[in-house]
Amino acid sequence: FTPIETTEVESSNVNTVAWENDVLTVSFKHGGIYDYFDVPRTLAVDLVNAESAGKFLNAKIKSKFEFKKR
Repeated sequence: FTPIETTEVESSNVNTVAWENDVLTVSFKHGGIYDYFDVPRTLAVDLVNAESAGKFLNAKIKSKFEFKKR
């Protein structure tokens, strides 16, 4: 597998995303950092490339994967 290094994304709400070992780490501009578990790499790549990372996160990840706030 190839990890996704911490990457800034286009979003009014999301600051950065990173992915490694099926864990997607999302840093929000308001300061919160969340780990989402069992996220496929392909979905993480789609998030990085999304026109709006926040909209993509809400639609495809938030309600579908377990998470933990750091």
